[in-house]
Amino acid sequence: MVLDNAAQLRHLVPKEWRLAYMFGALLHDVGKPKTTTPDLKSYGHDIAGIEISETFLKKITNDKDLIKKVTTIVGLHMRPGQLYKSQAKKTAWKRLHNKCRLDILGWQSKADAAGRTGKNVITDEHKTSEKCFKLFEEFGKTKINPLVQGKDLIQLGLNLLKISKTS
Repeated sequence: MVLDNAAQLRHLVPKEWRLAYMFGALLHDVGKPKTTTPDLKSYGHDIAGIEISETFLKKITNDKDLIKKVTTIVGLHMRPGQLYKSQAKKTAWKRLHNKCRLDILGWQSKADAAGRTGKNVITDEHKTSEKCFKLFEEFGKTKINPLVQGKDLIQLGLNLLKISKTS
């Protein structure tokens, strides 16, 4: 169901991400058999799915960029929903965006949510993905640079080694 939903949305995904997006939809829950408990909870299936999806992909391709993108989607596909439900601050969303573009995770989240619920992936509202798209517009396509880096502190004359030894 999720893969069918992703296929309906893939034209909205940037071309350089489409194949990874579709493999991400196929493999996003591949960690569930390893993590599912007798009460049918599968906490950590996203993280468990990283290695499983990487192993699978290495059997069919040597495209390192594709493998990296897919395993990133698999490993992070639960984060948008978690951040949305917890009403996370913008800084948490920025950290996520720096790991994987929020538009990609938004489309993945939308396909996944509609797959479980039987909602219409095209017409039904999905607040988590809408949040991803809104913040992606604000953040842009590239990673967000930190406001202050270690080199900035060094230029100001701070000796970080000296500070850490005295603490």
